[in-house]
Amino acid sequence: ETRLLIEQEVKYLLERAYNNARTILTTHSKELHALANALLKDETLTGSQIKELLTKVRSEQKKQHHGQVVAAQSAAPPLAPSAAASAAAAAAAAAATAGAKAKGVAPVGS
Repeated sequence: ETRLLIEQEVKYLLERAYNNARTILTTHSKELHALANALLKDETLTGSQIKELLTKVRSEQKKQHHGQVVAAQSAAPPLAPSAAASAAAAAAAAAATAGAKAKGVAPVGS
């Protein structure tokens, strides 16, 4: 009976860790691929090189995201005030959730 409880808890912890790792890798796949390509090219990177690379990738993502938002705003009809507030609240909640999930990971180079 005790062995079964331990096995269930271990299974739960492993599944949770696996899902967390998968989420992190999926969320940051562009950074992961950029870093992997840089390591394939140069074999070693300093902390400052890694920070510079990640800053560049994130900057490109922000530009890309901004372009998509602008395109979506010009294509979509204006939202009613209550719908806009609901959309903003949903976006803020999603961002907070993503931020909370990412907090468990120390930034590279720290």
